[in-house]
Amino acid sequence: MFETAQAEEARLTSQIMACLEEHGITAGFGALACGADILVAETLLRRSAELHVLLPFSPERFAETSVTIGGKGWLPRYQDCLKRATSVRTIPMEPDTNPYVAASQSAMAAALAQDPQALQISLFDGMDADSDVGTGSDIAHWKSLGGRTIIIPTGPNLRLPQM
Repeated sequence: MFETAQAEEARLTSQIMACLEEHGITAGFGALACGADILVAETLLRRSAELHVLLPFSPERFAETSVTIGGKGWLPRYQDCLKRATSVRTIPMEPDTNPYVAASQSAMAAALAQDPQALQISLFDGMDADSDVGTGSDIAHWKSLGGRTIIIPTGPNLRLPQM
């Protein structure tokens, strides 16, 4: 399974790079959760693009809730992305607000503020398409803002290496 996960990570990284190159993307906005977020961030940095990180709480707490849950190997990758990011911000939260949704929507607003023609790149398995949170919700929100999404399919059983 590990070799399959490595092959899947390589395939996704290649598709992310092709998408960034094809569309001339020079900046990215978002969080750094294990998996897709970090893969996109690393690929942006490999292209010397700007990386603007927006987190729902402190980088340390975010690492505990959204990075190390994927395995210890994600933590050094997360820390490297943070260190190399153009900016890192913690989003102030309103009471009774889902912090992940608020951070995601703040990232979308920041992207559109920098470039009204910004694209959303989404690694998506289609599993939460009708949910109020997660990738499906993010795609729906972006669409409601008039944005265009490029979906890179992951398949329903994507499991990246648990390093």
